[in-house]
Amino acid sequence: MRTDRWYVLTNRSNGLAMDIPRISMEPGEILTQWNRNNAENQQFRFADSGDNFYRLIARHSGLALDLYDFITDDGADIVQWEDLNGENQQFQILDLQNGYYQLRNRLSEKVLAPEDHSATAGARITQYPRSGNLAQQ
Repeated sequence: MRTDRWYVLTNRSNGLAMDIPRISMEPGEILTQWNRNNAENQQFRFADSGDNFYRLIARHSGLALDLYDFITDDGADIVQWEDLNGENQQFQILDLQNGYYQLRNRLSEKVLAPEDHSATAGARITQYPRSGNLAQQ
């Protein structure tokens, strides 16, 4: 993954993009999915954390995606937060060899997916144990 460009990350199962609602600049704003519009609150840069892990930095705010409060449970909040390079902010890009990827959090070892694999715009992006579900890609 290139660290010098911005990416819009869309879900394989529903085509919705990862999105920081209302273009919020506030730490703690929950990550959701929304209709793709390529706005800066849907653009993320991969910042290298070493060992094949990356932080996802939101273009509009400069904040990093974060497994909130180090909670490793299924369904835990993924938020934007000050970039501290903690394990809760580090993600591994798992190449599925079919043009699709999964994002696995270093701390929880779970992958990002819409809550309850929802196809609804505005649904939270959360984490679940890795599976073959298309909503995790």
